[in-house]
Amino acid sequence: MRKRSDSLLRQTASPPERDAPKGGDAFARLALRDLRIHLKGVHRALRSAVARQAISPLPELAGETDRVCVTPSDAESMLIELDALPNDAPELGALCQPTELEGRQRTELRRTAQAQHGRLPIDRLQSECSLSDFEIDVLLICAATEMDRSYGRLFGYILDDMSRQAPSIELFCRLGHPGLGERLARRDMLGKRGRLRRCGLLHASEDHAMPVRTQLALSDGVLERLTWPGSWRDRFYDSAAIELPEGISLDCFEQKGLLLRLASMLRDGELGLGGVWGDRASGVDDAVFGIAAAAGLPLHKLPLDPARIDDELAAAQTRGALLWIPTDPLADPQAASPGLSATLIERLSRTASPVCLSGASPWRPAPLLAARDYAEVRLHTASGGLRERLWRQAIDSLDDHRARDLAARFRLTPGEVRSVARVAKAHAALCGETDPAARLDDACRQVTQWQGLRFALLVEPRRGADDLILPPDLHRQVLEVARFYRSLLQVDESWGFNRLGHGGGIKVLFTGDSGTGKTLAAEVIAGELGLDLLKIDLSQIVSKWVGETEKNLEIAFREAEASQTLLFFDEADTLFGKRGEVRGGNDRYANLEVGFLLQRLEQFSGLAVLASNLRDEIDQAFIRRFQIVLHFPRPKEEERRALWRMAFPPAAPFSGAIDIDPIVKLDMTGASIVGATRMAALLAADAGSEAISEAHLQEGIRRQYRHESRVLSASAFSGDPHFATRRR
Repeated sequence: MRKRSDSLLRQTASPPERDAPKGGDAFARLALRDLRIHLKGVHRALRSAVARQAISPLPELAGETDRVCVTPSDAESMLIELDALPNDAPELGALCQPTELEGRQRTELRRTAQAQHGRLPIDRLQSECSLSDFEIDVLLICAATEMDRSYGRLFGYILDDMSRQAPSIELFCRLGHPGLGERLARRDMLGKRGRLRRCGLLHASEDHAMPVRTQLALSDGVLERLTWPGSWRDRFYDSAAIELPEGISLDCFEQKGLLLRLASMLRDGELGLGGVWGDRASGVDDAVFGIAAAAGLPLHKLPLDPARIDDELAAAQTRGALLWIPTDPLADPQAASPGLSATLIERLSRTASPVCLSGASPWRPAPLLAARDYAEVRLHTASGGLRERLWRQAIDSLDDHRARDLAARFRLTPGEVRSVARVAKAHAALCGETDPAARLDDACRQVTQWQGLRFALLVEPRRGADDLILPPDLHRQVLEVARFYRSLLQVDESWGFNRLGHGGGIKVLFTGDSGTGKTLAAEVIAGELGLDLLKIDLSQIVSKWVGETEKNLEIAFREAEASQTLLFFDEADTLFGKRGEVRGGNDRYANLEVGFLLQRLEQFSGLAVLASNLRDEIDQAFIRRFQIVLHFPRPKEEERRALWRMAFPPAAPFSGAIDIDPIVKLDMTGASIVGATRMAALLAADAGSEAISEAHLQEGIRRQYRHESRVLSASAFSGDPHFATRRR
């Protein structure tokens, strides 16, 4: 067996030419050349292992058969060899460092590949999966086994067991000159908790009772991708290993000093347990990313699955990672698995890894705090100044005024700002634009409205201030609402009015008869701010079951806060009605609903508009919490004239002049006027008419009156016409 070792090495000195690509694939040829250069180092490691095996003591031959027993002299020689193992630190480098020539060859290949297709597959694999040089060498040895069976015979020779020709953990622990510490580290790295197997690059082709004898093999698709220019991240990744965003830091947090100190104490072992708590707008996840980056530790997210906790804790400890546990699911006993909290408390009390807890509400079980040193940081929502800085960092072309405006209208976390910047840049490139700043409003809506809405309808504003027909003073006050919201940042933060405890945000109440323009006014305000309108669906909100209405409303408020929209309640008196005298159980629960709404509306930090046909039916406790209350009167004659003109679309065909002088005298709201003109168009189309006549319009008005249960006098359309308009 040993006599053939040199010939085997010569056979595997380079992959056979039959593996070369056909069809002139230039990139695949570059990738194969890179693979051959890497394998040269692997071959040196194998040659060294073969040489050591060649000089190791062998049992004496007895007759014609090999003697399988071990003599005392054999045992003594083995003990001397084991005593010679260095007691080194577990520093894992490559199995064999490249020579100077090989280094120059790799550099040249990288330049050529970059000019043609991008990065070489092995370089990209190492970067995207965060693999060490040793792990790359392990993968290449497993790949070589699939390319040429001669490698298997070499493995059997090195292990002195020709029945074991597959790469195994024991084989990799023998290659090179590893000491005891490095052998143990290699075992951990190649075990089921190591990065290669967690990323799905390797799998155990045959488990063994002794883990060190476990045989390893490439997973499907790995060998093929060694000559493929694409990314590895689509299939090969560790879902628990969190990749920190590029350029992440703690500079965007008011509590930067405390967070940096927390990172230092977790890294140095002064703390075993840290907590980071805050609402969605405070950027809790980004704070955890920043802590890991400041501590210089990889981040490992613990899935809240009782069946995986032990393995994931061990994997985090193997990586030397900061263990991250988002605890919000633990706050809902119905959502969490039975016994999950107890299991977590018991395991976290014993783990040696530093742990960072995070969420909207603190999770501080007393037994855990008694077992490990604990400190926490409560995050505040980023100030306007910090949000401005985030916008300027994300988009270089933003001026101060634009950054300040975005910070005032959109209360985004640092992660959301990065996402918006990326979406805006991509959209600008799609449209052939060089400056993404013009696409930021659309990008903000796309990023914040990624999730479905359960209790609301999302309305994109399509009508502007010119479409809103109101008395001049009321029209001005409606548009003031948008300007007030833009100024809220300056008033609350720069001038310090938020210290007065008014609850934040702006709450507006519109009252008036149905059809007087309240909904349109809310849409215009949203359009002026570049926001979408989130219209609450009351049929989905209100429930006959006790407590369900409050729960549904809480979800709706959170959806509005997360989606950065104008929150609009139509017919608000249905929900925000007066609290009455308690004469039964239903009255008590109804009052509780109103009380909850009162509290939640005050906490809402965005822009909320409530519309009601019946102001007197709204509880006065709600009225006091509105900064702006506007009453929408029924339109007067001049306003109705403008509404009638607007109600006739330019493309609509009319037969002759339409006399609107008599009809502007009719007491109709804007919604009634639109309904009447639409009915007239339907009547004309149904009759096969080529145009809408005055008779069609009059019939449309009559039907609209009947629809509203109103009486239209017989002389409504009489009089001397002095104003007519024709739509061409």
